Amino acid sequence: MATPQWRANNRERVREIDRKFYRKNRKKRIQEANKWAKDNPEKFALYQRKSALSKKGWTLEEYRQAEKEQQGLCAICGKPNLQSNVPLHADHDHITKNKRQLLCGFCNTGLGLFQDKPELLDKAAQYLRKHSEEKC
Repeated sequence: MATPQWRANNRERVREIDRKFYRKNRKKRIQEANKWAKDNPEKFALYQRKSALSKKGWTLEEYRQAEKEQQGLCAICGKPNLQSNVPLHADHDHITKNKRQLLCGFCNTGLGLFQDKPELLDKAAQYLRKHSEEKC
């Protein structure tokens, strides 16, 4: 067994050994992971949720606090997530990485499609107002 000191002094060698081991045992590891996920659906869902949140700079505790403050409703439309069995999305600024609030899937997608640019959303709102007035 390699000592921590040897591993620290031979990082590239250790990485190569790990890569070879992973390639050799890849199928078995994937099968084991899939079996665990199937046998532990609640733990797997929680793991996935934590992983998705951490990529956006949120902790599970922060998410739960925001969900409580927003009473489980989208910060934009005020509705629960209409995509069944999907939690609200933890929104964040893609440039600064600052956390914002929780959004339903539709509002989150809408912001993304408008590239998080308020000026585009303003133009879209003006467009909708213009065309809704024509109907009256």
